[in-house]
Amino acid sequence: MKEVVAVKGTTLDIFQGQITALLGHNGAGKTTTMSMLTGFIPSTSGSARVNGYDINTDISSVRGSLGLCPQHNTLFDNLTVKQQLEFYFKLKGCSRNTLDNDISETLKAFRLQEKQNDLARTLSGGQKRKLSVAIALIGGSKVIILDEPTSGMDPGARRQMWNILQKYKEGRTIVLSTHFMDEADVLGDRIAIMADGEIKCCGSSLFLKKLYGAGYHLVIVKARNCDIDCMMGIIHKHIPKASVEMEVGAEVSVLLPTEETANFEALFSELEENGSQIGVGSFGLSATTMEEVFLKVKDDRIGERVEITHEQDERDAPHVPLDIDDDVPLLQHLVDVNVDIEFNRGFEKNTGIRVVLQQVYGLLVKKALHTWRSKVMILFQLIVPILLGLCGLLADQSISQLTFDIEPPLTLNLDPYPDTTTTISAGRRPTETAKNLTEAFSQWFEKRGLNVIEYNPKPPLKFNISEFWLDKIKDMGKRTFRSHYLIGFGVNGSDVVSYYNGDAIHSAGISLVNTMNFLLKLHCGESKNIQTINHPMPDSYYVEYDTGLEMFKGLGIAECVLFGLSCLVASFCVFHIRERSSGAKHLQKVSGVSSIVFWMANLIWDMLHYLVPIVFILVCFAAYKIPAYVEEGRLGLLFFCFLMFGFASISFMYLLQFLFRSPAGGTVVIIIINIVVGLFTLLTVTFLYPVKETSDSAEKMDNVFMVFFPHYCLGKSIINIYVRYAKRLKCLHPNKHDHPTLTFFGGSDEICPDSDYLELDYPGCGKYLCMMALQFVVYMILVFIIDSGVIQRLVYRALCNKHSITDPDNVMVQDSDVIEEENRVNSAQISALMNTDKLVINNLRKTFGTLNRFEAVKDISVGISAQECFGLLGQNGAGKTTTFKMLTGDVMISTGRAYVNGYCVDSQLNEVHRCLGYCPQFDALIESMTGREILTLYARLRGVREDEIIRVIDDLLEAVTLKQYANKLCGTYSGGNKRKLSTAIALVGDPPFLMLDEPTTGVDPAARRQIWTVLSKIRASGRTLVLTSHSMEECDALCTKIVIMVNGKFVCFGSPQHLKNKFAQGYTLTIRLARDESGNAVNSGPIRNFLFGEFPGTEVFEDQQGYLDFQIPNQNLSLAKLFREMERTKSEFGVADYSVHQTSLEQVFLSFTRKQVPPKEKKGSCSCCFCCRSKPGFAGQIIRSPAMATY
Repeated sequence: MKEVVAVKGTTLDIFQGQITALLGHNGAGKTTTMSMLTGFIPSTSGSARVNGYDINTDISSVRGSLGLCPQHNTLFDNLTVKQQLEFYFKLKGCSRNTLDNDISETLKAFRLQEKQNDLARTLSGGQKRKLSVAIALIGGSKVIILDEPTSGMDPGARRQMWNILQKYKEGRTIVLSTHFMDEADVLGDRIAIMADGEIKCCGSSLFLKKLYGAGYHLVIVKARNCDIDCMMGIIHKHIPKASVEMEVGAEVSVLLPTEETANFEALFSELEENGSQIGVGSFGLSATTMEEVFLKVKDDRIGERVEITHEQDERDAPHVPLDIDDDVPLLQHLVDVNVDIEFNRGFEKNTGIRVVLQQVYGLLVKKALHTWRSKVMILFQLIVPILLGLCGLLADQSISQLTFDIEPPLTLNLDPYPDTTTTISAGRRPTETAKNLTEAFSQWFEKRGLNVIEYNPKPPLKFNISEFWLDKIKDMGKRTFRSHYLIGFGVNGSDVVSYYNGDAIHSAGISLVNTMNFLLKLHCGESKNIQTINHPMPDSYYVEYDTGLEMFKGLGIAECVLFGLSCLVASFCVFHIRERSSGAKHLQKVSGVSSIVFWMANLIWDMLHYLVPIVFILVCFAAYKIPAYVEEGRLGLLFFCFLMFGFASISFMYLLQFLFRSPAGGTVVIIIINIVVGLFTLLTVTFLYPVKETSDSAEKMDNVFMVFFPHYCLGKSIINIYVRYAKRLKCLHPNKHDHPTLTFFGGSDEICPDSDYLELDYPGCGKYLCMMALQFVVYMILVFIIDSGVIQRLVYRALCNKHSITDPDNVMVQDSDVIEEENRVNSAQISALMNTDKLVINNLRKTFGTLNRFEAVKDISVGISAQECFGLLGQNGAGKTTTFKMLTGDVMISTGRAYVNGYCVDSQLNEVHRCLGYCPQFDALIESMTGREILTLYARLRGVREDEIIRVIDDLLEAVTLKQYANKLCGTYSGGNKRKLSTAIALVGDPPFLMLDEPTTGVDPAARRQIWTVLSKIRASGRTLVLTSHSMEECDALCTKIVIMVNGKFVCFGSPQHLKNKFAQGYTLTIRLARDESGNAVNSGPIRNFLFGEFPGTEVFEDQQGYLDFQIPNQNLSLAKLFREMERTKSEFGVADYSVHQTSLEQVFLSFTRKQVPPKEKKGSCSCCFCCRSKPGFAGQIIRSPAMATY
């Protein structure tokens, strides 16, 4: 196996009181590095010291001060938020006295008070990440490892987390990985960038920007009369080193070097004065971002490491500065990302029956790969049924070979008892004859050397031989009496009486034989003798021919086989529950697979899998040569019983699995259900049936159980085969028919049935086989109905689909653009809209709950045409994902209509799925398959011809930068690589309509930009895209239309530039203050007062640890003046660095989404949205957006 080096010789110092941001592409080694620091995986070589403890030799001490937030949430689903915190507080040894207060403070800091009693599984993705970070920070942990802590959070929640981490970093060492470059810029006191397992560079954000940043990007919007040569002449006159980065449409981007900032004032003054004459419509400015630094560091033209040569505080020192060609325009790194990839070159698709067969083939391959790679499950599914079947056969064999230790014939006499004393009595009133007999008996015994004692009491003593023996027992003890007094002889009138000791098994026979022999010899002479021999009864009489015993032998075999097969069929549910709970099944259905095809393909594979252990079990039956099952072709009958049970029980398992969402828990419960159904029902009927008083009840139970439970039917079939064989065997042994146990089955009249094992009457198994066939048909029909959602729709419409009244205190004020679009859609004919719009949403509403009703989506309407990318934005809980799920059929629509590519989602869902490419919010992957195998599966599901699949998949892997991981199991992928694969799945088969729910969350910037390029080409080719994202930059780059959703309603609508022009204000000025000799930032008061006076309307967004963000309105704002004043006064006011950039789409988003109301929030808060103001603006504190350049 090829060795893969994940982390190569990493050396890095991480300081207390700082946040160190670890950046890198997906698979760069970030998570591996963190896993080694926490002891999750051992290091191959080298070591690390955490708080002075070595991770290789003292990992327990390391963990004592460690807090970890892993990349994926590891929460206890069935514990509440408060219980989770309490659990980890106690694990970390916190004082019980302050426990409640500490938990309360943590909940307050993370804004989780209202969720403290909610189970973790009910939390949103963002809330789960908050809880995961809280767990890492609690308990006084001094070293905190945070692996992508804000992944999946909306911008507002992400900024809340930034504030929390800034607050908690004092006195702690925090290591944080992220794919949000602005997050690294804001939080990272030092930033380390990894690539291919190595630290490529490390330093403060300011240092890295200075080292790798090329400067400012001047974006000029050309007017129709634009003279590009004249415009560049003016720019070069002031800044000779300026260069054109790119020219797209009406926009030109010009790179201005950072060292030329002193000349910006003159350039901007001339552009403002003469711009209209040379065709400059407008211009804006942005500076180097952390993302640009990341992309430049990652570029292939990275030079060798060099030593630190400049004087700098160790904590701000760069770790490995790089030698990069500065003549390469920086923006080229942002746009030249394999733009020539042709992943959607023309190819043919199968249709009709061919695509159905191809889908079945793809699903069978999927199941085969999963089965082959689940080695433990294979062993379980093979060994358990076979072993339990063998146990039943061994038990049967043991009973069949059972012997009772047959003894030799025993002659009944007193030879084994030489010390016995025989009691002789002549009776109460002895006659002369009695006296003579007792005397003769006494002499006869004495002659044989035996002891004799006569009991003949004289009056007035009362005759009582029983009291005589009781007195003897009292005198000598019971044990001695038992061995000495075995038999006795007496005469009572004309009767001769034989006495015997009941404790001795054979004493009755011995007493009687001696009495009879005495009398015989007395009358016929000494030569005459009676000899009595006891022959033990043969055990074969009971074992071989006792029908009752045969029935229970059949029961034993049936129970053991049923137990094994119950475990086997229940194990098939694991994969189905996992597919459904992960969303993989829904994604396959969205890819065009019908319920019938999906379940029939699964049934084919599961039956083939089921038959493997069945064959082994039948081989065992044949090897043990049990006549009831192997003679006269009954092995074939047994196979047929197993076959029918397979169809019926597997369909029964498919039905049961809908009740569960946890694969492990669901399987355990289903196994228990199978055991209860299979074993206890069978035992109950078997034991009640032979008893006359309960036979009627048993028959009624039999009629009920056989209708519903295939396990019972199989058990009864196995038993009845055995019983019929035993009864038929009785006919061959008529001399045994008088045995009493025959009454167990109703007497000898029922002993001779014919050989038709399939008859419907008892003891045939025909009715049970018929019932299993019927169960298979009924259960599969129910599976198809449930899976298609018919029952859910009926129940939903009956119980939940009642038009709710919108809370008047939570009515969102909509922008005029939203109202205009709604009027357009609602007033037009749907048929007319579908001619122009590929997506039509008409008054779509979704309500959850029956009593406490919650409106997730509230009467939204919009129409999106072809070649559009529609961005659906909003905070977590705004209703975006619910809208997506309604459009894909994952949840039902309460009211309203939605049409995708001309098909109604409500009534034509299968047609919608055939034209849809879907990337869900959470990765719906089958982790036991490789990336290539998963894409091949979806290519088959979408009908891509087999001879085209390899090329199509290779192009897709190249497009999403996943080719190097294509043959690795996707369960081993990083979070970002899983998102790449999920995006590629949506693109398979070139569907005309794409729905992408946060497709690039966790994806590194370089790959993210390549995916943007791919999606832009898809849109340009005529496809329609619907996108949700928490990256406003992504929406700005991809979307042609954007809507912002707040509390289930659309509040603004338009193109990105339209929204920025309408709602954004001015520029953001970011300042880093210089520090005094003690290391503290200088007073920010003077620069505040200066800006407030010089630029009226300026607001402070943030003043934190020497960083200040100011929002400067654009009313009469002159960039030339802004740069002039900053250059003139920066030394005076202690400004170390500053940057200027336009207000971003993200700030527009934040201004709207601040009004998002949590579902449980109390009424009374203002529900007015941002756009209802007469003068839109930004109020309140918003955390600093990252500086775009520094100098």
